Amino acid sequence: MPVLQCPIDGCNWKSQDLDEAFAAALTTALQIHDRTVHPPLAQPSTHKLKLDPPSIATGCDPDQWSAFTRQWKMYKTGMAITDNVLPTALFYCCDTNLRTDIMRDLQGDVASMLETDLLKAIKRLAVKEESTLVQRIKLNRMTQSPGSNIRTFVASLRGQASLCQYKATCKELGCNHIFDYSDEIIKDNLVRGIADPEIMSDLLGDSKTDRTLEETVSFIAQKEQGKVTRSAVGDSASAMSATCNTQKRLQAAGAKCWACGGPAHGQRNDRKARSRYCEAWTFTCSKCTVKGHYTKSCSKCTTCGVWGHRDASSRICTQGKGHRNPPNQGKSTKDQEQEQVGYIYEQLCTTSEQTNQVSRLEHHIFNGHWVASVMIL
Repeated sequence: MPVLQCPIDGCNWKSQDLDEAFAAALTTALQIHDRTVHPPLAQPSTHKLKLDPPSIATGCDPDQWSAFTRQWKMYKTGMAITDNVLPTALFYCCDTNLRTDIMRDLQGDVASMLETDLLKAIKRLAVKEESTLVQRIKLNRMTQSPGSNIRTFVASLRGQASLCQYKATCKELGCNHIFDYSDEIIKDNLVRGIADPEIMSDLLGDSKTDRTLEETVSFIAQKEQGKVTRSAVGDSASAMSATCNTQKRLQAAGAKCWACGGPAHGQRNDRKARSRYCEAWTFTCSKCTVKGHYTKSCSKCTTCGVWGHRDASSRICTQGKGHRNPPNQGKSTKDQEQEQVGYIYEQLCTTSEQTNQVSRLEHHIFNGHWVASVMIL
């Protein structure tokens, strides 16, 4: 008589010694037991990321190919691409022209190829091979772009230096150690390609000359940050200066007119502005008998003691160097007016001794229309 047992490890259940017919029925019951008591463990679901596939086109350089292969590894992991569709996904990372070249070059089924074989085929058709010497020349010509920071420039140098094979094998007998001196070459090209001449001067003039590549990058980055901060502080100082200038203009706007004692007439408070706006322009002062200012605003000379001017620098001061007779003392009204006109003329013009030099005065004469003319003086 058969005895049935649970096939699950660790389960001690078993049936009694029964006949075959009953054992068959019990087998069905055992299957039910297996599904209910020992359900299959749920497989963890793989979370897929929504990533844009990397792309590759014909005519790329080795640096671009290296970047593509690294992006492809991350893409297939993030998207959880299974092995059966991996070649198809890789094929459609190529652009249209490259896919056409692959189909012409590979006559077999691309979807059934191994990933490594398909990558070799894509590289053969897409990558433009260049000699190591050409890559080194490109590295030596690289410079920092204006506006880019130094760490971006270093990243570009590292990518190009990886194609230059800056490696050497130890020449000692029995030693096969390979030296990688890329960092020294990168540091030299970094210093040579700095865009800011002021930072380059600070670096070359610094007392510490044995900096590593990372120390050099940190030094330059600090200088760049300092210049950015200084620029921001300069903008703040400019704003403060503009505020001070505005305050000065407001203070100037609150200035008073010396003739009437009221607010100033315009920014300069000159004769033209006062003739239009000053209330004292037609007033005759009782102290100096001159029109143009109120009696309360009249000044007394500190040198000659006469009213109508402030000090000896005035032209009408009797004890000043530029003395001339006051325009309205002991003169008729007509003489006073002529004297005032002459006084104003002297304020606006200067005289000099006559020379024999000929002067040309270009002007226009209107005779129905404007005609250019020249006067010989």
